[in-house]
Amino acid sequence: MISPALLLLTLPLAAELETGEKLVMVGQGGSEYDACGSVGQVHGLDEGGDAFLSVRIAPGTAARERDRIRNGNRLFLCDQSGDWYGVVYQKAGDALQDCGTGTPSAYVGAYRGPCRYGWVHKYYVEFLAG
Repeated sequence: MISPALLLLTLPLAAELETGEKLVMVGQGGSEYDACGSVGQVHGLDEGGDAFLSVRIAPGTAARERDRIRNGNRLFLCDQSGDWYGVVYQKAGDALQDCGTGTPSAYVGAYRGPCRYGWVHKYYVEFLAG
């Protein structure tokens, strides 16, 4: 029998996964490395076209769109699945805050910080550091 406390701890995660969301994992490099190992920025979007990059709830074009970001938007690159990066970011207009991804952390798990997160195709990401 599962204890009620354990059941309560698993409910939010199960609810997220039922929606098709793949959580962005941080801290996979070990406790002496930054929670997200690299920094990049959005680039290569056609300014004459839609000029936005879809941030999705899971890797893949069939996954629901969560947000849209533009050329130059900085990204913490935390996770990867095939040609897709799991990213943490702030968008133009967001209040500046520490996303908690640029410092060493012993925590390994799903990102739960104050910033936005999701999945973007790597074709539109230029590495800056890491």
